[in-house]
Amino acid sequence: MVGYQGRPGAGDTQQRRRAASTDSPAELGARARQQAAVAHLGEHALSGAGLTALLDEGAAAAARELAADYSKILELLPDGERLLMRAGVGWKDGYVGSAFIEAGTGSQAGYTLLSDEPVVLEDAAAEDRFAMPALHHEHHITSGVSVIISGREHSFGILGVYTSSQRSFSEDDIHFLQSLANVLATAIERKRAEEERELLLAEVRQLAETSQSRAAELQGILNNMLDGVFVSDLKGRITLVNNAGIGMMGLRGEQPVGLGIADLQSVLGMSHLDGRAFGQDERPLTRALAGETVILEDAIIFSPESRRRSFIRTNAVPIRHDDGKIMGAVAVTRDVSALIELEQLKDQFISVAAHELKTPVAVMKGFAQALLRTDDNMPPVRRKMLDAINRGSDRIDRVVQDLLDISRFHAGRLDLVMEKIYLPDLVEQVADRESLSATKHQIRLTDASPVVVLGDRDRLEQVVVNLIDNAMKYSPGGWDVEVGVRLAGKDAVVQVSDRGVGIPREKQGHIFERFYRAHTGTAFDYGGMGVGLYISKEIVGRHGGRIWFESREGEGSVFSFSLPLVRGEGADEQL
Repeated sequence: MVGYQGRPGAGDTQQRRRAASTDSPAELGARARQQAAVAHLGEHALSGAGLTALLDEGAAAAARELAADYSKILELLPDGERLLMRAGVGWKDGYVGSAFIEAGTGSQAGYTLLSDEPVVLEDAAAEDRFAMPALHHEHHITSGVSVIISGREHSFGILGVYTSSQRSFSEDDIHFLQSLANVLATAIERKRAEEERELLLAEVRQLAETSQSRAAELQGILNNMLDGVFVSDLKGRITLVNNAGIGMMGLRGEQPVGLGIADLQSVLGMSHLDGRAFGQDERPLTRALAGETVILEDAIIFSPESRRRSFIRTNAVPIRHDDGKIMGAVAVTRDVSALIELEQLKDQFISVAAHELKTPVAVMKGFAQALLRTDDNMPPVRRKMLDAINRGSDRIDRVVQDLLDISRFHAGRLDLVMEKIYLPDLVEQVADRESLSATKHQIRLTDASPVVVLGDRDRLEQVVVNLIDNAMKYSPGGWDVEVGVRLAGKDAVVQVSDRGVGIPREKQGHIFERFYRAHTGTAFDYGGMGVGLYISKEIVGRHGGRIWFESREGEGSVFSFSLPLVRGEGADEQL
């Protein structure tokens, strides 16, 4: 048994050269044929031959040049436990491509991989380093030599030659076999690299095709949207506008790519609803590039083609990388001219209707009151009828006043008479007045922090009246209504609480909208126009405050509004 230690080095080469001077012509001819076989295999590999053909040629060259009965090339399978015969010479039919050999010490091939060096088998009957696989027993293998076909990350497998009769293998034989294995190793690595490259190229092509397909789909969606889409890069240059956006700009199919945001505003002729031009930091795309999410920004644009103005509503958001950094912005703009014009017609109708109703209601109420005051001997039935007319006139008058308020809000003509107000007194007076007409409810003042605000007394009373009226209206069981005034930082907060029917969660987002009635069509529909909370929000907002609520259906609601304190006056200082 002979184990070959190490692989050929410079010293080995010199030693072989010295030995070559004493070799016989036959031996020199054999080495020349071996070198030619290695060179031919290398040329075949460089020519681009397939891996199967190279393995077959390598196995054939090994058997032929070493006068062996058998040769085989084994591939180590991914599990690392078995080797598959990929090529071979001399074996029975059906073994090449299907025969498996155990790795490890269960075979010479496995032992070669463990030793990481060539292994020579001189006599199978006397071998004790590894077991003989059934394949060798079946073919009466006696001697052989095996070398490793190396790989970049792990060995590909084994190249071996075998004889059925006992023989020795020289160092030159082993070097020849290793040279073949090295050529095969290089070819295998090249083939694997080519396969990996082809696989990568296929994936790239697939990604490119998918990307192109998705880009076409996205372009189709964008171009068929009714809304205008405007995209800018981080420097504020327009990079994409869809067909609807091009139409808004009055262009005919040409992409306005490269325009700055200011140029886009100029082309659109964009301005605020009151006619003011947008400032540099007010433009939706500019604000989105700064990281802001712009919601429902209304504006006017002027179309050069139609020579008419249009109302638009824009949403804009920043476009971010995966790491969160802003890389651009996108704005989606909708033409809401029809909606705005309808709103304007509605406002005009409300204003006209309110003014037209105001005079006849005043006349009707005046005559009813005059008759009630002058005729002491009026029959009870007639007095009751006049009382009904008087109350109906009051109700219509409240409706008219609400409509007039709505008209004033939208026209921006609500005049506030501002004065310092000691808020607990105002709230207490309203609560006392409301208590006089409350037949089923107790109105309790639970908190009265001494706070001073600046406001219009009549308008703030109107807000408190609206909140208390709603609390009583939607508390049919007659539960107490609690009213309080408290200090919250730099604000005074008025709070009205009830334990009534509450507001359904799905309707809470609309509660401050004009003409919205949360209980329409339910058992708690007690009438009204649905403008009280809308008017209250507008009044509070014009005082620099805000209004909000908390509500749970079936448990009641808490409505609150805040007003800024008069500077320098708070809980310790009163009027």
